[in-house]
Amino acid sequence: MEADWQHDINALLAGIDTPAKRPRVGCWRQHLLGQLGRIVARNKRGNLRSIEWELENDWQLNYARAGAQLTLLQNGEALIAAGSSFSPAQGTAELFSNGHWSLTSGLYFCCYHNSNNAVLLTNGDVVIYGANVTSYASEFYNPSTNVWQRTFGENYGNIRFGPIALLANGKVLLGGGVPKYGTVSSACMLYDPATKYWTLTGSLNQFRSSHTLTRLQNGQVLAAGGDGVSDLLSSAEVYTP
Repeated sequence: MEADWQHDINALLAGIDTPAKRPRVGCWRQHLLGQLGRIVARNKRGNLRSIEWELENDWQLNYARAGAQLTLLQNGEALIAAGSSFSPAQGTAELFSNGHWSLTSGLYFCCYHNSNNAVLLTNGDVVIYGANVTSYASEFYNPSTNVWQRTFGENYGNIRFGPIALLANGKVLLGGGVPKYGTVSSACMLYDPATKYWTLTGSLNQFRSSHTLTRLQNGQVLAAGGDGVSDLLSSAEVYTP
């Protein structure tokens, strides 16, 4: 099927690469998108497998989960932990490797991480954050030992759920989110893998939850959008470590 794609696109380019057939610059984008759309439709009717999803019945998780983030480990395996599910799944995590899911050792905090975000640390560990109780919001997994361990200091920010991002210095930034009381927070914390502690850092200028938190190429972290105190936000702000 890839050969059919190549033939169609080559024919498209050859057909317009003449003075007589070459469209005006202003019409180029519309013309090309229209032609490519017809190629996609024709090849889709031919069951082009490279652009389709397949349901892999043999790749099912051991437990149904929602609200948990899948993280790619340095060894090529993928880790998913807790999430909204039926007990005892909330106290479990699973590794995906070679088409199969296997359970890791049990989480340190059982039955609290009904929604969480995860970050791969520079040392290969994975830290997760998110729980319905702030004291139990975070822990980390060591793939080498297959052990989950707790972190400390989550109560400083009193955030139950929030986005996290890995900084260039190896620490993890938690920026805003859903607090212990209320619906939005401006509190921010830093996690240091060396000490296993979360500590307070500079707060956001606006209260936010359900927003994005992304490290930029220059090392700064961009927080954008989300839910505010009374409405959705279109604003963005930058954190400088």
